[in-house]
Amino acid sequence: MCNGFVDFVNKHDKLGTIMFCDIRSNKAKELLSKHDFQLINIDTIVFLNESKLSFKSEAILEILISLKGWFKCLVVLKIVPQKIRDYFYTEFAKRRLFFGEKLFCSMNSKLSNKIIK
Repeated sequence: MCNGFVDFVNKHDKLGTIMFCDIRSNKAKELLSKHDFQLINIDTIVFLNESKLSFKSEAILEILISLKGWFKCLVVLKIVPQKIRDYFYTEFAKRRLFFGEKLFCSMNSKLSNKIIK
């Protein structure tokens, strides 16, 4: 679902403030290490907003909320405990190939100006 989500976020990021980085890249490792975080698995989404790191369902919510507009209403989903949200995130991620996605994500070449290298 990664490529589809990146395309969705890019389309709805009216302020153009969200940048993307391949989590396997040296730049991602550098950014995460600045926050004393060592990524062991690459099977999750990570969102860095200013100095706050978010993972899994929290990252998805933080990204959507940062898109502004009606997406800010999704903040109400934070009443659901993160452990429950992360359970559904993980179960969905396990089945992502069902939706026709690739095993690994690739960055869309149309996003070259939004990719941190």
